[in-house]
Amino acid sequence: MALVMQAVAGLGEAACHELLRRITVNELIGNYDGHLKNFGIRYLASGGIELSPAYDVVAYGAYLNGNGHALRFADDQPQRTFLSPLTLRHFANRSGMLEPPLRHVISEVCKQALQTWPEMIAASQLLPHQKTRLHDYFMSRQIMSGLRAQAKTGG
Repeated sequence: MALVMQAVAGLGEAACHELLRRITVNELIGNYDGHLKNFGIRYLASGGIELSPAYDVVAYGAYLNGNGHALRFADDQPQRTFLSPLTLRHFANRSGMLEPPLRHVISEVCKQALQTWPEMIAASQLLPHQKTRLHDYFMSRQIMSGLRAQAKTGG
């Protein structure tokens, strides 16, 4: 999908970064059902093309434990893989994008989640046990581990 997005005028690498943002959010909320049909494009009246707004985003982490992503990050990876340094490297290699900017995209999403989600979850209409479950789920993701360690040390 990233290869196609890079080849389409109006999408390109910026759209690929947005795709990775959405994949990261899906991982943090336990949306293991974010499959190909959950990502789309829209054709504008001006003749342009853009990534559609996000849709079918479900925080399964509040209800049950999922396993990984419905999308594969590379052809040779197993289904239901979580984001990790290895999966990101495979994605970068397969898509031809540079790995450091992709790492930055994931890091920024995680930083924003750490800063804003606890309050949003607490203020949500979820039941108390669902709030706890969703908070614990997103905080337990491997991609959050570095930020959790920094938060503990005050760095």
